[in-house]
Amino acid sequence: MPRVSVSNALRMDPTKLITISDGSSLTARISAALTDGKYTDAMILLAEMRIRKETPSLGALCRWVRTLDVISGLAIHIEPSTKTVTELSAENQKLRQVLDAVLRVTGPTDLTALATAAEPGTIALQPTWNLREAQEPTTHIRASIEDKSILQSCQAELKEKFRIIETTPGPQRKPPNLHPAVLFSCKDDAVRLDNDGPQTTVHKHPVVPNLHLIRDVLSPEECIAIIAAGEAMAFIPDAPIRQGEDTSILAHNFYWVVDQAFHNKLWDRVKAFVPESVAGRQVRGINRRFRVYRYVPGAEYRCHIGEQPPPYLARPGR
Repeated sequence: MPRVSVSNALRMDPTKLITISDGSSLTARISAALTDGKYTDAMILLAEMRIRKETPSLGALCRWVRTLDVISGLAIHIEPSTKTVTELSAENQKLRQVLDAVLRVTGPTDLTALATAAEPGTIALQPTWNLREAQEPTTHIRASIEDKSILQSCQAELKEKFRIIETTPGPQRKPPNLHPAVLFSCKDDAVRLDNDGPQTTVHKHPVVPNLHLIRDVLSPEECIAIIAAGEAMAFIPDAPIRQGEDTSILAHNFYWVVDQAFHNKLWDRVKAFVPESVAGRQVRGINRRFRVYRYVPGAEYRCHIGEQPPPYLARPGR
């Protein structure tokens, strides 16, 4: 959008401008517009941000996508026979236009033409990239959790090998939460990985540049052991508090700083698929701060852009 169009649009509709001080940043004004549901104002401000070549912080980007919440499984309707989006309300169309503007101000335009947008100038849903094999599950994890039989896969005295190293009260979390964030650490090999892992392969996404999926990094038995450790230490509900929204439990979490032995074995399995350096800095391993989430049937972690958790650097005695 040319600069003159932005200026004219701002002059034409002064009654709908965001009620925020002129000295506020573009990021703050966009956040306020999205919170207030003033989507036309938000698109005007996003266009100005592109013209000024400004980039919002990752935290702001995460909040904007979460606030719009329009490309999640609960917000779209797919016609099974034609694989097309149906029943899009005028409100959803507007939200998708705003989300498109958000993504265009934060990255390059995707010129891939494998799918056509439902309306001009908005996001085009791409075919699902599914590498799963069509087969029945060999292990029914939920049933083993409910009857506690999954705990039989735990090592003896597992709880004694874990300890809490940090607790963040719910109100101090970002965003605030009804429940605390509890971070665990453990002794070496509290959750064991085999020295010889499964046959690991890497797959390149057919559309998204530089996106790869590393498959079969963990064996089914190792996955069960991780879940069992979380069950033994107790998964904690995750219920963010957001102004103007109902509070609901998205999932239950288990935050865990993996031990050095676990890290080293896991790193050996994937390092052949990882660049030796990124942005001029040598890649030395995996972020040891793991976040394991448990969902119940019907629950959904809606479309979002995730923030990278800070790396955990162990200090002596921790």
